[in-house]
Amino acid sequence: MQEKNNSRQRAISDYEFDNKTKKVKFTLKLIEGHLHINVARLGVMYPYAKVSFANESWKSEPSPIGGTKPKWNQSYSFSSSNQETVQIIICDKSIIFGECEVGRCTIHLNDVRQNHLTEWWDIMSPGKELAGAILLAFDFPQSESTAMHSTNNSWDLKMHHHVESSPIVNRVRGLKLTQISHRTPDMKKMYCSTEPDEICNLEQLKNDLIDESERIKTQELRVKVFLARFHEDNVQLNLEKNELNRLKEVLKLREETILREKSIVEHEKIELDSLKEEIINLKETLNTEYLQLKQEKMKVKAQKAVQDKIRKRVMDSAEKFYRQKEILLKCVSH
Repeated sequence: MQEKNNSRQRAISDYEFDNKTKKVKFTLKLIEGHLHINVARLGVMYPYAKVSFANESWKSEPSPIGGTKPKWNQSYSFSSSNQETVQIIICDKSIIFGECEVGRCTIHLNDVRQNHLTEWWDIMSPGKELAGAILLAFDFPQSESTAMHSTNNSWDLKMHHHVESSPIVNRVRGLKLTQISHRTPDMKKMYCSTEPDEICNLEQLKNDLIDESERIKTQELRVKVFLARFHEDNVQLNLEKNELNRLKEVLKLREETILREKSIVEHEKIELDSLKEEIINLKETLNTEYLQLKQEKMKVKAQKAVQDKIRKRVMDSAEKFYRQKEILLKCVSH
């Protein structure tokens, strides 16, 4: 507890030293935003802003309200510089995927001074598309604001009226400024204080530290919930991975079986081709033998025809010889 108090006192001392030594050009208050896209790949995003002015840069805390309508209500004072442009980048960062840009805008301080101290500003995505709008409030030092808005009353204050936001329209109308003069302001209503600036700063810093502590606790709870969900998703992913490995093994076995069957089929195909070739050769042999048999048959038939002719001639000769024999026998008997 003592160490926490010491660190808080050191932070307060550093804050006081910065306020005393820093010549402020303007104070930027990041109020809220209306975004069109959610760049978070898991869950909702908790956007934050990165502001660059001259050689200074400021990174806001993530919005405690997640989603496309963040609320920051955070301020930062920039030192005096001749530069007249401020660059604001809205980002979201996750533990797994890192930082991702939502959109950005570049604001000229001359545009701000022209009655746009509190206004919605469009932000463009990296793809040059409208990504939404952010509500910003600029507060310039008394010397500069007096030069911009001259008045005869030292109690004149500027009060901003709330207007409906419309991030779709390019640079929605700003919050109008109303001057209250020639009367004593209500200190409570106008948020003025007669206490020294240092006491106000200490009280403000104390409240900021308390808010920061609460925000960190909330973020820790969200991170724990996210990690629990991530663990569940990881377990489910491992189960799916195991199932996928099992299916891969089944497919591998099936593939091996198919390869074996394919090898058997190819072997049978080779045997069938060999058998087919043997059948073709046998057919050619049979055709050759058939032709030979046919030729022999024709020869036998021709020989038979010759033999029939010879037999007929022999029969005719025998018959003729028999008739001659009968004639001779008749002649001998007479």
